[in-house]
Amino acid sequence: MKGLSGHLSAEQKAELIPKVTDAIVSVEGERLRPHSRAQQSLSEEETDMSRSRWDQNVWRIPFLFAGDLLKQPVWIPIWVSALMVVNMVSLAFWSQPLAKVIFVTFLMSAMLMMGLYAKFGFERILGLGHVFWIPLLVYLLVHLRHAEGEFQTYLIVLSLCIGASLLFDAVDVWKFLSSNRVPR
Repeated sequence: MKGLSGHLSAEQKAELIPKVTDAIVSVEGERLRPHSRAQQSLSEEETDMSRSRWDQNVWRIPFLFAGDLLKQPVWIPIWVSALMVVNMVSLAFWSQPLAKVIFVTFLMSAMLMMGLYAKFGFERILGLGHVFWIPLLVYLLVHLRHAEGEFQTYLIVLSLCIGASLLFDAVDVWKFLSSNRVPR
């Protein structure tokens, strides 16, 4: 704003500053918005709740998640992308009832994952978002022998990916719950 002094009147500056603040906040999050003294004296629990990603526009959560995902070691976004792709391949087999179950389970897991992310951020607890994959994996293994051709191959690949992911998830959730960061 200092670079604009001399070019804008005090009234124009007063109008522009809230707009710039709102633009920055919409990009960087509510934590950057100046708070009143009353808000500064919130209890620790209320402060933690105010930092929740739910305070932001709910439609931005997947984009915030993607940004945090890209900050992880390179193999993690590649693995997550592979899991997304292998689940979405179920659309290619839409005529199969099991493909519909796979896709709906994928969507439910994604929604749960975004809820967990909104509450906890990019933490190991996100592995809990795949809890719906446990019954799905059992269901896949039971129905695998009845599938044929490309669909059977797809189910094998999907089962291996889900199984590997659930192993990672179990370790991550255990580490999170064993840490001191668990909210009380």
